[in-house]
This record gives sequence, C-alpha cells and structure tokens, in this order.
Amino acid sequence: MIYASRTHSQLAQAVDQLRNLGAVGIKSVVLGSRDQLCVHPKVQEKTAAAEKIKLCNALVKAKRCEFYNNYNRTEAMAQDTAAATADADGIGHICDIEDLVTKLKAKRVCPYFKSRSRAGEADIVFVPYNYLLDGSIRATLSGVTLQGSVVILDEAHNVMKTCEESASVSMETQDLALAIKETDVAAQFLEKSEQDAETRGEVATDLQIQDVLLVKEMLAKLEAAIAKGFPGSASTDKSHCGSAIVPLVEESGVTFDRHQWLTSLMQQIVDLLALLNAMGGKETGKGISAVADVIRAVFAEVNDAEGARQKMAKYFRLFISSSPKNQANVIYNLWCFHPGFAMKALLKCGLRSLILTSGTLKPLASFTTELDIQFHTQFTGKHVIQQNQVNYCLFVHVTYARYSSVFFEVLVRTITKSAENVALLSTFNNRSNPAYLRGLGDSIVDIATCVPDGMLVFFPSYGVMEACTEFWTNSGALQKVMCSARS
Repeated sequence: MIYASRTHSQLAQAVDQLRNLGAVGIKSVVLGSRDQLCVHPKVQEKTAAAEKIKLCNALVKAKRCEFYNNYNRTEAMAQDTAAATADADGIGHICDIEDLVTKLKAKRVCPYFKSRSRAGEADIVFVPYNYLLDGSIRATLSGVTLQGSVVILDEAHNVMKTCEESASVSMETQDLALAIKETDVAAQFLEKSEQDAETRGEVATDLQIQDVLLVKEMLAKLEAAIAKGFPGSASTDKSHCGSAIVPLVEESGVTFDRHQWLTSLMQQIVDLLALLNAMGGKETGKGISAVADVIRAVFAEVNDAEGARQKMAKYFRLFISSSPKNQANVIYNLWCFHPGFAMKALLKCGLRSLILTSGTLKPLASFTTELDIQFHTQFTGKHVIQQNQVNYCLFVHVTYARYSSVFFEVLVRTITKSAENVALLSTFNNRSNPAYLRGLGDSIVDIATCVPDGMLVFFPSYGVMEACTEFWTNSGALQKVMCSARS
C-alpha cells in the first residue's frame, strides 16, 4: 500500500496514527527528498534542491560519500547474515523521517538511500504526491513496486494542481547559452584527464570527449532552431500550441529514437560538473539540466514521434515571455493544462486500486472529468447539516452590527468594519496595526456571545494566527471568547 499526501507534515500525522493503532508486524517507511534525508555536509550547503540532487549523485557515483559507502556496507552485511530483519538497523518497524535521520546519522549511514531500500520490504510506503505524479521522480523509486499496489491519494483536492505542475517545465535562452558553456568545461576536463593520470584519478567517469562534443552540437542546433522559430522579443507574451516545440527539438537532432541516449549523456555531463563543483569548480550543470528536462517532457509517456506531437497538442501550451530581470532573456514555458496526463501515466504503472479521498471533492462529476479517468466506485458522505437547516444570507461590504437573535443555522456574511467602525483590512501592511487587531478581536468576542455551539476561526497563515492570539491574550479578548465558549 502506498499512502500519499501533499506535505510531509500530513504524512507525519498519518504515521503517528498508524503507530497509535499498535499494529503488530506492519512495516512502513516514509520517503523524502535529499532536503529532508541527506546528511552529507557538502550537499546540505547547497540551497537549491536540484543542486543537492546533482551533487549527491556525483558523490555517490565517485564513491566519495562516507554515508552512502557505509549504507552499502551495512546492506551487504545484512544480506550475508541470517539475523537480517526489517529492524536490524534499529530504526523500528514504523518510522518517520525524524527517526530515520536521527538514528542513521548517529551511525554514519545514509538515511536517503536506506529509506529506499526499506521501501522494498515495507507494507505501507508514505510519499508526497509528486513522487507518484511526477514521472521523472517516479522513475527513481526503484525500491517501490507500483505494479499491483493500492495507492491512496489523501487530501485529493490538491491533486489536479500537482498533476499540472509536475508535468510542466521551463527553459530560458540563458539556460541554452550556459549549457553550451558547460559542455566546454566538461570537454576541457576530459581532455586534460587524458593527458594527466593524476587528473584522471580524481574523477571516475565513462564520458568521452566525442560524447560531450555531440551534446554541444545538439545544443547549438537547438539554440538556432528556437531563435529562428521564435525570433527575439517579437515572440514574447504569446501562447502557442504545445506541439510547436516538437519540430524545433527534432531539428536539433533529438528524435524519439535518440532522446533517451542523448539525455543519458547529458546526465553524465551534469554528474561530472557537480563533482567538479564540489572540488571547487564553478559550473553545476544547471543549463544542461534545464534543456534535458524539456526534452524528457516532449517525449515522456509516448511510443513514437507522432505520439509526442499529439500529446503536446492535447495537454500542453507553449507560453513565451521575457524575464522580468532581463528583457533579453526569453523564457519558454511548457505548461501542462490537463491533470489527466499525469494521472493516466500513473495508472499505466499497473496499480491494483487508486483511491482518492478528501472532504472537498464535490462536485465529483467535474472532478473526474478534469482527471480524465473513470472511478468504478464513488462515495460521498452526508453533510452534518441537513439542507433544510441551511439559510444563506450574503451581505457584502457591510458595517458590523451586534445582533443577539440570529435564527440562521448558516449565516454567510462579509464584515468589513467592526462595531467601533475600525476597518477589518487584513493586508500585509495592516496586520500589525493595533487598531485592526483590537477591532478584529472585539468582533470575534461579540459573535462568540451569540453563537451557541462554538466557532472555528481560520487565519491566512500561522504567523498571522500567532500575532493575533498574542495580541488578544494581552488585551483580554481571547479570555472573553473562552468564557463565552464555556458558558
């Protein structure tokens, strides 16, 4: 079973509930990114997630990560001993990310790769949405078997947005120029390593100079094709059919038959640059990664070039814009506007069941249409408030007035001013205004006195909630609300 939700905090709550059940013999693991699980100090120095991934991969491939090397040794020892059990590492059958990091860091073992090895033997795997819905991430889940699994997407009202974002990519003209520069750096290093045994011994790579030059030639052709197809600022702020990118990619020499081989070479160059960066080099492979992402997006989940054109036409739009910081830098956005693309790709993995749960999925008809899949079973719980109990009253831009006799079960009302005529304006600049905080608190106190069965107050963020409750505690407003609730 694979349980997915939007955030790691939501996953942590689910793990706690599983632990509270006292289930015996149930093994679980939470998968996270290197942001949460990597403990290598050089990787953690990087701020961008993409840079962490590239450096980690490079260190692992070069066997320069102590934590990964120790993980490899412990895995080999576990396979050679009869005592190898699910809890041989002392983490526990049901563990969250904090358990993994705290216990394995103390043993100098990599939590990131350990979590993936545990996934292969776990009964329940907890993952964020994008690990399943993003095809590039899903391909890296080597320890997770999707075939025949039951997948639960909780808080599924967020799924459509995640589907669209996971399939969308962007590339800038600066990325192309940087990618060409990065191939020069890689070629120079390889040329030097051929002549210098000491340099060759510093980095282990299967790359050949001719491979790097081939990638450089492809990048130069792609740069020229895009410049010809969408010349300069005349093309900015315009939307095109997503299939418009396909002939430009093919013109650069990247065909359906060659794209996997070429993107594999590009990844090897990125790994080399990441390792050189860890040794003091400047380039990180950012430009090549951006171009490779576009190529993968064009040919993902299709069987031939015609399938790529049809897919890009149906699911994607190409929007071209100028960078706000540099008008000469053009951004090519391949945006997916159909969540059904990512959902269908997930279903192709041979799931036994796909279960979507949420408290706010209605209307189900439009939700399933957006996802472009049919659910054999649908269930909607009855609302706790019956329809005949509901009376809707909507007053927009009204001044708050005290009322003591309200017979509506549900009163929908927009209040713009307190009883003292203080504007209840929750803009960023006004949120710390004492008059606003006092007026908002007094309004809540007045409403609490005439709402018999309690109230639920939503805030735009935890920061705003903490600022308000601190002010109301000092002013006594919060105590008045609590007294109203008890009475």
